[in-house]
Amino acid sequence: MKVVQCYLVRREKFNDVKSKLIQENVEFIEEEGNYHVLIIPLSEIKLENIGKKYLLMDEKDILELDIPGQSFKIESTRDIIEKFAGAFISKGKKVNLENPESTIEIKKWKEKYLVSVS
Repeated sequence: MKVVQCYLVRREKFNDVKSKLIQENVEFIEEEGNYHVLIIPLSEIKLENIGKKYLLMDEKDILELDIPGQSFKIESTRDIIEKFAGAFISKGKKVNLENPESTIEIKKWKEKYLVSVS
């Protein structure tokens, strides 16, 4: 499974992030939303504290995820939660909104999904 790491940063912090990327000679693609900018690096980087790190996956990749722990919470929009919760429950996982062992954040971006597991 090929997974691309990307960064979701608040728009007001984007100029700082952009300066760091330019100093590191990193090429990147940016996409703006209302509150955040998605940065997809085109070359390998290891930068700290530039925003939340996500994995960019497609639907099949997400369904194959092996999430640690038995209980989890999906943080996203209601339709995405309903779409993926059933698949994880069918693998023997339990949804525990109060005190989960793992939290999965899934956000849709174009035809792919941003996934962060913590």
